[in-house]
Amino acid sequence: MTRDFSFAVAHTPDDWARWSGRNVDVTEDGITLVTTPTLAETALGFETVDVDLNPSGDLSVLGPDGELGVYMRAVGELKSLSLSKLEAAGLTRPVAICTTADSLYLIDGENGRVGSFSRQFRTYQWSTAALTAPISAVGDTTRGYVLDGGDGDGASGFVLAVGPGERTDVVVDGLHSPIDLTVDAGGALFVLDRRDDETVLSRYPADDAAENGVATDAEETVLELPETFETTTLTAERDGAIVLGGTDPDGPSVLRYWLADDTAEALPGFERTPTALLSQAMDAGGDANAHRLYAIDGEAAAWALEEGRENRKNDESTRYEGEIVGRLDAGVRELQWHRATFDIDRKTVGTRVDMRYYASDGDEEGIDDFSEFDAVDDETAETLAAAGITGLWELLEATPTELCEAVSDASRETVEHWRERARERIRATFDEREDAVATHDPEDVFLDDAVGRYLHVVVHLVGSRRSSPRVRSLTAYCPRQSYLRYLPEIYREEGSRSEFLEQYLSIFETVFADIETEIDDVTHYLDPDGVPDAYLSWLNTWLAVDIGDAWPESARRELLSRAPELYRMRGTRAGLLEIIELYLRHADRPLEGARSDGETPDVRDLVRIVEYADLECITDRVTRASHARLLGDPQRFQVLIDPSVPPAHVSAIERIVDAEKPAYADAVCEPLRERFQLGENSYLGINTTLPKHRLELGTAALGQESELLE
Repeated sequence: MTRDFSFAVAHTPDDWARWSGRNVDVTEDGITLVTTPTLAETALGFETVDVDLNPSGDLSVLGPDGELGVYMRAVGELKSLSLSKLEAAGLTRPVAICTTADSLYLIDGENGRVGSFSRQFRTYQWSTAALTAPISAVGDTTRGYVLDGGDGDGASGFVLAVGPGERTDVVVDGLHSPIDLTVDAGGALFVLDRRDDETVLSRYPADDAAENGVATDAEETVLELPETFETTTLTAERDGAIVLGGTDPDGPSVLRYWLADDTAEALPGFERTPTALLSQAMDAGGDANAHRLYAIDGEAAAWALEEGRENRKNDESTRYEGEIVGRLDAGVRELQWHRATFDIDRKTVGTRVDMRYYASDGDEEGIDDFSEFDAVDDETAETLAAAGITGLWELLEATPTELCEAVSDASRETVEHWRERARERIRATFDEREDAVATHDPEDVFLDDAVGRYLHVVVHLVGSRRSSPRVRSLTAYCPRQSYLRYLPEIYREEGSRSEFLEQYLSIFETVFADIETEIDDVTHYLDPDGVPDAYLSWLNTWLAVDIGDAWPESARRELLSRAPELYRMRGTRAGLLEIIELYLRHADRPLEGARSDGETPDVRDLVRIVEYADLECITDRVTRASHARLLGDPQRFQVLIDPSVPPAHVSAIERIVDAEKPAYADAVCEPLRERFQLGENSYLGINTTLPKHRLELGTAALGQESELLE
């Protein structure tokens, strides 16, 4: 039956790109309402004048009265931090804080002193008076950077780098009216300066910012910001964007700025003026570029800002709706279209999809030519015709790049205006034509009185603030054929009886046609790479794969593809590590940053299996017995998990071990901690090492790196 029909379809991004929409977004999964970012604010419950992200992922906090604390992100709690010999630094009014892997720096706003303290021992190291008018500070892995406004005489602002061994270097100078600075994940330094009524962002690459002396290799960008936006702070994200905070009476106080194309994106939701911003990369639902923002407002209150998405309202109707218009080509004139099917996802009951359609042979005056289109002159119309664009539909279906190539002196703004005017004129045609048919929730539509080469369609999406329907595909079948042709001729005579019978029989024909289509495509459900997402769990049962239902889709597909291979190793150490490696390779950044040398670690760097057989190499009986007590039983093994593996992935590893361990064996997963206690959760060579002590006069602390001998 399906071989009796041809069909035209729109289901790929390239297909939908030939259509023209308003407030509709084309994605890999179909078309949906356009979304915009929004911020959800959460008060952290404490006041602060400055914060900095420390290497452990928590916030170092400087309070309004100079008190110090650490905000533990995992538990949402601020803990007090005490520093030994704080008074020795000579600080009277600390205004900024920054941290590195080894040190914590406090910057005084009154006397310009910088105080350095050991993060490990929380003790005073050194201090120096090197600043004039400190503004802000930020820490990198090895050095802290302090922005100073200078003495106010010309371009006297500068950036001071502070590091181990009382090292202080001016790395940036000549700043006019410096605003703020930040460092990205790669170590590049960003400095925001105000010059001649322009906001200038200077980026210093990591290698230049780390060199001795003043950095010279700056990449400067004059930020194209709204005229009413006055910048107060910034922070860098790892996806090539910066986030700006400021004041704007006409818009949001937070913007994301994309340096690659000099565009700004509003981040509404935080109605206060941020005096400081801090970005922290997050593991969020597979999004490699997800971030959490922290903000300090003008009243010294601290906030966490979580970014989300919400649907954008239509500018004309101010409702959450959009529409897209296009046509399908059968390639044959005077052809009668049969039916149209939609693949639609709806997240809530309140969403809706509407459709209007009509058919023509492409000979509508004013639509399939430029005779009534005043947006282009006669000369331009001739130029477009020479490129095969003879009417409004071709104009709408051509991309802006194709139109610019066809009319060499036309700007992109001009061709976008042509396409918008063409869309408006075509859309009005659906309201003017009496043969245009409207239908609601058109999952399967019998196309009534649709005769012509082209099927013209308007798809209207209606959603809510948080939910939108998604149209994955549209398929139109032609030519019109029905079971009527199998009946005696008397039933096929022209008249209302035959028309009704044809529509009635089309119900059964549609059912059988869909069944035949499913039969033709049944092998897709047995292919791990081609099976639809919804049937992955079903295919799991066929292959007796009892893990992975909550894994990322790519990991589930690879697990199914490799099931026969992995079954041969099931119950072995190699098989268990292979499945864990498979999961971690597809999971959300579990392998990133786990090694100090920057290289992506092997799974065996993150997960170690210890069993009784591993103790045979220990010759000392007492030592061997102490290790055996950790295992507890000869038929028990331990899985040691590196501290860098996020908790969500630790839970997944525990489920893998429970499902894949030998039936006779017992297994315990032990997530290691960064901090250790001798005799508890410490494994030499795994999460502890014996360091090589080195004595360096002037920096070694008595009783730590050195001791007095008799």
